[in-house]
Amino acid sequence: MRILYVISNPFYYTLSPIGGSISSGTGVIKSLDKKGHKIDILSDDKLPTIKGSESINYIFFKNLLIRKFLFENKKIIPFRIYNFLNNSLFKLSIRFTMSALLRKQKYDLVYIRASHFAYLALYFAKNSNLKSILEVNKPLSMQSFNRKGGFSNLKRDSVKKISSEIKQYEYSDLISIDSKLRSKWILKFVDKKFKNKILINHNGVDQDLFFPSESSIRSNIVGMASSFRWYNDIDELMNIIHRVINRKKEVIFKLFIGDRSKKIEIDSKIESYGLKDSIVSEYEIPLNKMPEKMSECNILISHFNFHGVWPHICSIKHLEYMALSKPVVATNAGEVNFAIKHGHNGILVNEGDENGFANAIIKLLDNKKFATKLGINGRKDVINNHTWDKHVDKFMDSYENL
Repeated sequence: MRILYVISNPFYYTLSPIGGSISSGTGVIKSLDKKGHKIDILSDDKLPTIKGSESINYIFFKNLLIRKFLFENKKIIPFRIYNFLNNSLFKLSIRFTMSALLRKQKYDLVYIRASHFAYLALYFAKNSNLKSILEVNKPLSMQSFNRKGGFSNLKRDSVKKISSEIKQYEYSDLISIDSKLRSKWILKFVDKKFKNKILINHNGVDQDLFFPSESSIRSNIVGMASSFRWYNDIDELMNIIHRVINRKKEVIFKLFIGDRSKKIEIDSKIESYGLKDSIVSEYEIPLNKMPEKMSECNILISHFNFHGVWPHICSIKHLEYMALSKPVVATNAGEVNFAIKHGHNGILVNEGDENGFANAIIKLLDNKKFATKLGINGRKDVINNHTWDKHVDKFMDSYENL
């Protein structure tokens, strides 16, 4: 089968060279390749983890040099002018590239990651009588909820944003979405009519990249990998670390932080809480280096507090923790519990329970046998239920029935 995989976001991987977008894109493409499909990746840039080959080919959108010039000089161009020019040129690029490409090359399936511009690519797929799958990691109308404020933000969403979201759902044949909560969002705040198109398809993990490495395990190191957004609540996390350090001074916490722009804020927090000697922070670690970094830790944690806002998290990171056969302590928020089962492969703690979270970490530090059991169970559960191969099988089975 020949598949067109479309990244309908300008300079997507240049802007986001790390994190869940890389894990997801890499996992899906590698799995499709492994299953014998030929994949053309239509994008502005290359995934840092995927090289071209006989079965994987990169195609770049038109007007790339003009838009690259704009992109490289955006700091000296007024924001509104840059935004208008960039968006207008990118829309033209999609129109010209998709129409020319679909006339020249025959595809069996078009797979598109959702964005503000995805509807254009989906429109051309539909007009060419091609089946399409839209991958939704976060609905466009949910984007403004990536901060405090609750449902009142929904009224402030522009009509244009909602319009482009509705169009992409209308033009796609299948909507593959990574959580039940996000599916409920679409049905409640966008339109119930898309119910029959939605496939709940949780994220996966690359079990060959993330595998246990016993030789690298050291005692008393607790790690957390995250972009550290507002819902990770850095102040609450510092309080938890303080509680642990007060009882076990030898413990070291390692924070693997995806967003380098957070460095000044996080480093100053660490200093203000008097935790410089107990926390090591590292920034923007490439995907292929993450297993080695996380394997240095004998416990891995995922901390959140949404403070009453819609808990939309469905992280890939805790699946990667489990694949490394690490015991996990996580906040029971969003859809974390689709994979982490309390007392079986991790420990779940209620939002805002600083003492409970600290106690869970200490319990695993003190009880190595229990910690090892959780880690072993986590690896087994990932292999059985949460690999990218299983993720791809699920949407390909649905594609066959379209």
